[in-house]
Amino acid sequence: MRIFVIENHPDTLNYLKMHLESVGHSVTTACTMQAALAASPTENCDVLLSDLGLPDGDGWQLMELAKFPQPVYAVAMSGFAAESDFARSKAAGFRRHIVKPFGGEDLREALEEAAREIAARLPEIHVPNAPLTKRKKPVSGKNPVARKTACLTPGQIADRLHHSTCQNLVGAHLLLCVLRDKRPQAAAEVRQLVENALAALDEASADLGALIKELRTAEEGSGATSEPKPSASAV
Repeated sequence: MRIFVIENHPDTLNYLKMHLESVGHSVTTACTMQAALAASPTENCDVLLSDLGLPDGDGWQLMELAKFPQPVYAVAMSGFAAESDFARSKAAGFRRHIVKPFGGEDLREALEEAAREIAARLPEIHVPNAPLTKRKKPVSGKNPVARKTACLTPGQIADRLHHSTCQNLVGAHLLLCVLRDKRPQAAAEVRQLVENALAALDEASADLGALIKELRTAEEGSGATSEPKPSASAV
């Protein structure tokens, strides 16, 4: 996942960065509230780990003022452990409040929950098992998959393209959660591949959306679902 860490203590910040990167996450950092706020509009992170005690403010103010481009799973890190501190963190939008000094288990549980929620946010598109359109002329070649694919209507292609993209991203997130515990080094390598794929998908998302819309429009315009007109010889 892409994690944004805000921590003003240099040793703690370096440790968190090295630990998170060692298990396959992509990490960016900031040492002050103002630096974090300045980065927030373009910080495309999945998870926010923020210290509450910052030199120019606090994590609660950060949550109120930050303008992240997408929903983030926010975790507060602090030595404040009063019930009122937990309540204030929850009211500010933090999903968890981890008390310092904390162990790796607390952080791992928070990140696993974040990964599950991120995977759940990806939409599942139902693709009906509609019969494939018959073609008068068979497609050349002996590959049955190629023949079936060539018979799909534009609308079916659009639905399956959307469905395959979303399902593969969900599967990648869930498999990485399992792989990280069993093979940390392998998980780090796979995570980098997934990050590269996500970056490419982000860049191509507008083109992908336009393509899907164009295919569905072509489906509607062609009247593919209407009954075929009888030929003159059949009248």
